[in-house]
Amino acid sequence: MTDYVAEAERVLEMRARAFEQLKAVQADTSLSEADRGQRAARINGEIDELGQEAERYVRAAELEAEHRALNAHAGRLAAAGARRTRDSDSDSGMEWRALLPNRTELRALKESDNADGGYTVPTRVSGRYIDLLRRRSVVLRAPGINVLPLTSNVLRLPQLVASSGVAGPTPEATTIPEGDTEWQGPELRAYGYKTIHRASNEILMDSALELRSILADTMTRDIATRIDLDSFGAATGRITGFTAAGNHTKVALASGSTTVAWDDVVGAVADIEADGGAATVVFANGAMAKALRLERENGTTGAYLQGTVTGNPARTAQGLPIFASNNVPARSVIVADMSRVFFGIRSTKLDISDDAYFDTDEVGFRLVHRAAGLIVAEPDSVIWIEAAAS
Repeated sequence: MTDYVAEAERVLEMRARAFEQLKAVQADTSLSEADRGQRAARINGEIDELGQEAERYVRAAELEAEHRALNAHAGRLAAAGARRTRDSDSDSGMEWRALLPNRTELRALKESDNADGGYTVPTRVSGRYIDLLRRRSVVLRAPGINVLPLTSNVLRLPQLVASSGVAGPTPEATTIPEGDTEWQGPELRAYGYKTIHRASNEILMDSALELRSILADTMTRDIATRIDLDSFGAATGRITGFTAAGNHTKVALASGSTTVAWDDVVGAVADIEADGGAATVVFANGAMAKALRLERENGTTGAYLQGTVTGNPARTAQGLPIFASNNVPARSVIVADMSRVFFGIRSTKLDISDDAYFDTDEVGFRLVHRAAGLIVAEPDSVIWIEAAAS
């Protein structure tokens, strides 16, 4: 008598080995694109055939288990009446059925190609992860920021650099003064921020916590932290940050001024207003935020300049929210009109794979977020205050 469960297990193991072969082919750089495609197509065909064969064995196992359950039930009815019981074997087929990946499984071979399989978070759910990312990110949750969706890997943002010409009262039948504008088109280029985690099937099934949600939240937080780090930086090959050339006006404090004072922050707010803007947020390095909150009237004896927790909560400056983050450069405070800051987001994609770590019985989680950094409409809208080193 055929052991259909054992046969299904054997075919599934063969299918897992085929997956490993497919991954090896995709990673083999010595093959030409045509050879790689031909070999991948052949192995994909084998994987599909093995999947269908395993499906047949599973169905046979289900049918056999159903027959055993019906026979046992009929025997119990004949011997002891209509007492209903449940034969444990009746679930065996369904258990194996649940273990069979369907045709939309993720093969962890080609990113963002649903034709190759995978159960991927839908686009509408992807929006939830973008929202979660914004809540985790200091920069993206700043009030007033303009988040722009990118439909390609590059976004060109028209920027008015200068204008000339005088607008005013013009007498009848006289020439209207002609103005001239100068434009430039800075680009936002998308960069991929990626992280991958794995967890064993045992811990996912046995844990009292919702580990899948925890892992997704952790990965989102890790990416948000890195985006914040780069958003305040000026490194090349990454997203453009506040401290990049053209994205700020820098105020370097004189020697001896080793901390940023409230006078400096208030002055920056006034400077932004003088240029026609309206500051909306204060970003402060952790040490600078602490120094600001500890400032008192009359040195060290008076009331705190920022107010008290019970009165005026120590989270605002000139009515602006203060976001403290050690991703802000050392000795720095940034005052910004975020309505003049544009941040590009391409996409967020969460993939879950049962086959990526098939040999270790682990589930793989991969989060890919593509961000394009930020552009400031005019440097005067962001003022970077840097204290002296000594």
